Amino acid sequence: MAFYSATMVLVVDLDGVEFGLTNNSLSIDSQQLAALLQGAVADGSQINTITVHDLILVLNDINSDWQGLTVMQLVAQGTKVFDAVLLLGLENINDVNIVATPAEFVAPTDRQVVEALFVDYFCIMTQARHPADVVHVASIIENVIGISMTMTQVQDILASFNLNKMPKTYVKHINISQLGDEVTNRLGLGVAGYRLMSACQVINLKANAPADAKAAHAAIKASLARGVFWEFHPVFRSGDFVRAFGSLNKIISTMLAEHGIESEVQAAVENKSLFALPQVDARFRTYGRITAAALTAFETSNIFGAAAV
Repeated sequence: MAFYSATMVLVVDLDGVEFGLTNNSLSIDSQQLAALLQGAVADGSQINTITVHDLILVLNDINSDWQGLTVMQLVAQGTKVFDAVLLLGLENINDVNIVATPAEFVAPTDRQVVEALFVDYFCIMTQARHPADVVHVASIIENVIGISMTMTQVQDILASFNLNKMPKTYVKHINISQLGDEVTNRLGLGVAGYRLMSACQVINLKANAPADAKAAHAAIKASLARGVFWEFHPVFRSGDFVRAFGSLNKIISTMLAEHGIESEVQAAVENKSLFALPQVDARFRTYGRITAAALTAFETSNIFGAAAV
């Protein structure tokens, strides 16, 4: 049996289907129906996916041969960066949307392209979001690196589609050792998933904090001393991670809000170690879930080691 055909109609091998009429009702074999629908249901379950119809190829001459061009040659004609990357990787180009380069189009410079790509990488690494969804834009982007583009401009250079459809997992394969020193140092201060954990290095607990909170606080500091790991980054957290901690961030936030030394909590916000004051969620006073053993179980791939292969 097949679900998709060239004309998008249902194709059924009648010899393989149990199909009878009883009181004008249809009797359908549920296992075979599931086998028929499996791929389509799986496709539909994907929250963010890209199809060829999401991509737009922009050419000075819509009838020209473009497949032998480079990404930057397509970008120079108006195609967005990720559109160009994906289009050049297509095996079947029959359904590609091709439009002519607008007369008013001004191509981004090579520098703007690489800066936009860096901003996307940096936002994923530090906030687990593509640029358009970033709330707190890191000052290093403009003040240190000198990138003055807005997040909307970054989106406009990189893709014609919503960047949330692009997988964020590519960042794991970028070799951090080849990045600039300022960027590497900044990443060391705040990889996504580690901001609240790192706050435990500058916020101590009150003397009367419960024993399980003190034990969790000590376990977090010990984990930070061992390294920063991909398994803690929100993009790469597994189901096992969630089952182990529930919400690690909410546990830590509740712990610091209720038992952290107030002056140190306030200082952490003022110096941007935290974006905002930690909040209490009564459901997450589960400090006993944060143990040395529980944290160590997920300390597998050090972010500041070699790029994953």
